[in-house]
Amino acid sequence: MNRKDRWDEMMICSTCEQTIIAYKAQDGRCPHCGGELEPLDGFYERHPELRDEDAEPGH
Repeated sequence: MNRKDRWDEMMICSTCEQTIIAYKAQDGRCPHCGGELEPLDGFYERHPELRDEDAEPGH
């Protein structure tokens, strides 16, 4: 992955679950709550306990 790809990557806060474009983050922290950011891609596979149980499968 090159730098531009990371710059435009969608991130999600592991604390408040807000989504953010990587370039808006300060030092990898959520601007809403200060929580740690992770790539959005695969987030709920890494954290199945945070998945909304009422959501339709595959969404």
